[in-house]
Amino acid sequence: MEEPADKIVTVRSQLTPKVQGAKSEILLASPYYVPLNAGVEGFRNLRDRGVRILVFTNSLASTDMVPAHAGYSHYRKDLLEIGVELYEVKPNVSFDDAKKSGYDFSHTALHMKAFIVDRRYAFVGSFNWDPRSSFINSEMGVFIDSPTLANRAAEKFARRLSTHVFRVRLNADDELEWVDSSGSDDVVYLEEPLTGAWRRFQAGFYGFLPLEGEL
Repeated sequence: MEEPADKIVTVRSQLTPKVQGAKSEILLASPYYVPLNAGVEGFRNLRDRGVRILVFTNSLASTDMVPAHAGYSHYRKDLLEIGVELYEVKPNVSFDDAKKSGYDFSHTALHMKAFIVDRRYAFVGSFNWDPRSSFINSEMGVFIDSPTLANRAAEKFARRLSTHVFRVRLNADDELEWVDSSGSDDVVYLEEPLTGAWRRFQAGFYGFLPLEGEL
């Protein structure tokens, strides 16, 4: 006899209560991050409780899945408006020390799928925070209760934020901009950084298609 649908255990169903129970901080790394409206509202509730939220994902220049980036781009302003801190990985950066320590980055894109809650809990696995991982794919992962490990991982995040990512923010005109703080002076981009017109057109085109549930 088949299990009722509400009895099916998924990675998402196991992780969501851990995220919702955060008290101070969430650091989330997902190559393909498509939160949907429910994810934005969940983060809004956490921000209302004073929880700091950092999301670490691919930029349009570094992603190998333009449709997923198009889905994510719909939610950037909403996330920023509620106070989520967004960081997008630059293309062609090296994470050699991360590889040595077991964190899976490539030279061109973020591949690590992980999150850290309250510098105590850490999850690493195959799960992306997107509809495909949540409702279609079979996924797996390990959830660890270890302040030592979680703190060490969080510190690695912090060391990379200034050199390996663009910080996404809203400017005075309520428009998106990307900030590169790796040099002596900040470099600010007013469109998806280090991309050509064709790649931006692709992202815009996919953004018009009704694909969000498949991303």
